Formats: sequence, structure tokens, C-alpha cells
Amino acid sequence: MIAAFLGNVTEAGVYSYVGIALYSQIPTWWSFGFVFIMFAILVIGRLISVFSTFYASRLCCKRRTINFRELCFISYAGMIRGAIAFALVLKLPVTS
Repeated sequence: MIAAFLGNVTEAGVYSYVGIALYSQIPTWWSFGFVFIMFAILVIGRLISVFSTFYASRLCCKRRTINFRELCFISYAGMIRGAIAFALVLKLPVTS
């Protein structure tokens, strides 16, 4: 219970940081339709890649090692990893 709460707090902090950093780096015009479409593509693509990789590797080994909830968590963790990497890239100093 406490770990789930801390995970949600950390997730909110990461997304808040990425949002603030992105807003300060990009001009103020936004296409919300584009943002939502890209977010949907990202989530669907991540789910397809994780599940297809798992079930393709399962063809070689019939033993079941990971359940459905764990696969969903792996997909979610991959998306968070991408957000953190993006935020860290924004922290790099710009040199010309």
C-alpha cells in the first residue's frame, strides 16, 4: 500500500517536471489533438511491443514465467523510463 502510494507520488512528480520543462522549452502554441493522438500511439505501441515480444519468446519455451499484470507493469515501466530520459536530456546544457 505504501509502495503504491510512493510510486504514484513519484510518477506525478516526474510528469510534472517533464511538463514544466517542456513548456519552458517549446513555444506556447500547442495542438492538443496531436498530443492526444501521439500519446495513444505511444501507449498502444508499447503494449503491442511488450506483449508480442513475450508471446513470441514463449513459442520457444512453453513454461509460463510472467503473468498478465506483470506484463502490464513492464509496459508502464517502459513508458516512465522514456519520460525520465526525456527530462534528463532537457537538463543538458546547450553548447554551440
